[in-house]
Amino acid sequence: MSISIEESIQRLKAEIIAQDWRLSPNRTQQLEAALACLKNRYKTRKATHAMLMMAASVLTHIKKHGAKPPETIDFIKEAMAHVVGLHEDLTFVPEKEDKIFKGLYKRFTLLKKKINSSQIRTQPPQPGPPPAEPDKNATPLTAQPDRALPETPQKAPEAPSQENQKENLSITPQEQVNPGNATQLIHDLKNSLEKAGEVGTTIGQLLQALLATQTPPSSKEAAPKAVPQEDIPEKVAPPTPKEIITPEQRIKNCPATQLKIMKVNGTCIAIEQESISIIRPIQPNKSKSYIKESNVPLKDFGGFMRGLSSQFSGKLAKIKNSKLKQLNLPIMAPQGLAFSDVQDDEATSLVVISKGSWHGVLACSDVQTDPGVMVKFEQHKNGDIAGCGHLEDMNQVPLLDSLSILKREGFLLTV
Repeated sequence: MSISIEESIQRLKAEIIAQDWRLSPNRTQQLEAALACLKNRYKTRKATHAMLMMAASVLTHIKKHGAKPPETIDFIKEAMAHVVGLHEDLTFVPEKEDKIFKGLYKRFTLLKKKINSSQIRTQPPQPGPPPAEPDKNATPLTAQPDRALPETPQKAPEAPSQENQKENLSITPQEQVNPGNATQLIHDLKNSLEKAGEVGTTIGQLLQALLATQTPPSSKEAAPKAVPQEDIPEKVAPPTPKEIITPEQRIKNCPATQLKIMKVNGTCIAIEQESISIIRPIQPNKSKSYIKESNVPLKDFGGFMRGLSSQFSGKLAKIKNSKLKQLNLPIMAPQGLAFSDVQDDEATSLVVISKGSWHGVLACSDVQTDPGVMVKFEQHKNGDIAGCGHLEDMNQVPLLDSLSILKREGFLLTV
């Protein structure tokens, strides 16, 4: 079963807020496919890949033995929440990622010890040695009457007090909520997370965002309450003409910069020419194979009677051929703007982009032969889009922030 990156993230989010963890075969298969897809995507980021491996290991245990001990559910939800947070954080900070991994690994070690100890306690007793045969020459012992054990007085069950009866009869408003309601699921999840200890800020942020979207149906129909005169805030004066920033004022002149214009996942974007290491056309059947594997072997860029390193520009051109033939670069999926959630398996070209020691591949189509020249830039960040580039021919095109996507999904080459 193969699913896209965004589908995998949505599956993780759904399982994070789900209260019922009696996993059906279909849910288990979808979650395993999501973890496998993300492990393939983040195999170049060791900390995130290790967290996904731990989550997959605990999922295998839950699949075989159920949620025993209950801490297995809290752990896998915490691990998935960290992965979701790191995926949606466009700024890659290795120190932060390593810190999250170390904390999660400590809890994973404690969980393994608890699982092992619980399995030892539940093992059936081992059969003892067979009883020895009686000696015929031995003197028989005099049979003694069985001694009656003193009866242990049993206490009659105490009648519940009036206070306890009142507590049992009283039903809080939260208990009257339909269990299928999303808000109730989120509250139950928060309670279970409090029992598990510190789980980081990622789950809390996700729950706050979900709670904010839940509005009681009667809130819109409720009559507005009277507000005391002294509590009414004063109206804020409208900004003066000097404080208003027009779109024309956000556009800044910039040095003439050559851009390569192409279409990625159905969206037209531009990349700085100096960030492009190579552009290589591919056949549709080969494109589907690359998309399925989510990476491209650099040896496929070699030419007949030509060195592999000579095919590239930038830092990749300075690496030995023997080293390049062993490397695979990940196919990256830009986020933001109107990018599709599914990779374009009908792409006609591969574009290798490099920034410093970071490298990655974009599967694209409709690559323009002649580069455009950007003379003005309007900063307006949206995901991996840095802003809008204004070309000298008066056209406008979204400009990709190469370093942003490379730090999140690219490959760090330190040689």
